[in-house]
Amino acid sequence: MKSALMFIVVIFILFLISPISKAAKYEFCITNVSPTELHPSEIAQLKITVKNVGDSSAYYVTAEIASEDIIKVIGETKKSNEKEWGYLGVGNTITLNYKIFVPSDTKPGVYYIPLKIAWSDSLYNGNPHETTLNFGIRIKNPSKGAEITVSSRQHPSVFTPGNNSILILTLRNTGFSEAKNVKISIEPEEMFVPLNSSVLYVKNLKPNEEREVSFHLGVKYVNVGEVFYQIPIKIYYEDEFGSHTKNISVGIYVRGKPEVLIQDVTIEPTTLTPNTEGTLIITVVNSGTEVAKDVRIMISGDIFMENYKFAGSLDPGETQTLIFSVYVDEDTEPGMYSSSIKIIYEDKFGEEHVYSKIYTFTVNQPKAFIPPEYLLGFAVLALVIFLVYIYLSKELSKRRLKK
Repeated sequence: MKSALMFIVVIFILFLISPISKAAKYEFCITNVSPTELHPSEIAQLKITVKNVGDSSAYYVTAEIASEDIIKVIGETKKSNEKEWGYLGVGNTITLNYKIFVPSDTKPGVYYIPLKIAWSDSLYNGNPHETTLNFGIRIKNPSKGAEITVSSRQHPSVFTPGNNSILILTLRNTGFSEAKNVKISIEPEEMFVPLNSSVLYVKNLKPNEEREVSFHLGVKYVNVGEVFYQIPIKIYYEDEFGSHTKNISVGIYVRGKPEVLIQDVTIEPTTLTPNTEGTLIITVVNSGTEVAKDVRIMISGDIFMENYKFAGSLDPGETQTLIFSVYVDEDTEPGMYSSSIKIIYEDKFGEEHVYSKIYTFTVNQPKAFIPPEYLLGFAVLALVIFLVYIYLSKELSKRRLKK
């Protein structure tokens, strides 16, 4: 009896002192839906932003619109591709894109659409989980006139300062009348420079007709890391009810980039001749706005004893000097020679960048053992000595004849 009582006490103490593992909390929320208002017969690009507000990461995440009673998903986009965003860390967000269609017989009102999210709690052999979130969509009365909607995409998908990019807008007439004299204009911020025009004319758009317009934009060099810009857009059109102006904005993602350049190149000694050694000193600088990783410098040319140097990482504004050994073979002909200096590096996204420059150097004729100016002096001195010798010889001969 006493042994059993002791056993129970020990078990109770172990229960009190043993750590209690906290169960992982998985929670997601919808932070943004665009557009929130649609019309019957309208085709639109629906964007839903989901955020992980729990305390654990989710793996192999997929999402799908669980009901198509109100909106129909077009194509194979009903279920998101887990390869595109299979991992969703704590505090991270992802934007889902669905091309949808509102049936023509849908009645006006506010509807709540279920979005089913499924995930695993581990990267390997995890347990499956799922939850359903709801977002609201307002279906409005069909417009009797023209109604223009705009969807956008950018090429490349991320703009970088110093490069030219394209903002592509798709205009669609979702109304019931023809839109005439359609004009679209952008009012970009100071860092964007329109390269073709800031105003484009689309002419007419019939109901359900769509057309693409492209704005070519130059992105200035500015001190940015990663910035999301909203570009104001103004749409003007006419229908039988009069003229209309619609103001919207589209988002453009801009990120900085590293840019490693050659700041200075010197060679020592400054005069190269056959059968001599020296050093080539190269200073590189990161003049961009992001860190440059895995910086490598490659040099072509037979006079270089080293053709490759690894510089590591360079922060914005940071410089680094590298030294290459030089040897000019004794059989090298005098003349001008060119060498290619190539810098290869990566940005933080793993994209590789290359910068190259041609460097020209001269191999001179080796200096003579006795400089030419000395030879001329010796020749003049020898001529003077020879003339003095002739003169003295003649004088000596005259004196002998007089005796």
